[in-house]
Amino acid sequence: MRIDAPDPTLTSVAGMITVTELCDRLDTIGRLNAAIGPLKQRRRGHTAGEVLVGIAAAQRFSDGQWAAVETGLGDVRAVACSAWRRWRRRGRPRCASR
Repeated sequence: MRIDAPDPTLTSVAGMITVTELCDRLDTIGRLNAAIGPLKQRRRGHTAGEVLVGIAAAQRFSDGQWAAVETGLGDVRAVACSAWRRWRRRGRPRCASR
């Protein structure tokens, strides 16, 4: 590790870089995944450990940034619900449980 003058391009995200390094060294995501077990996962999806670490990291957002995240999630939900309704109107069968 080298201690030097602050890098203005990294200073605003220094906490996230530290958390990322700590999570990597402690295998936080791997340990969470092992404890939680497998979940249904799509090709583009995230594991349970990744989601939990992401939620924890999101707690560092400012109020304005957190509001933007909530707005974005609401937009995603609205699009997903609309797509689901269109899919159901076309008479697609319900997903079979396994």
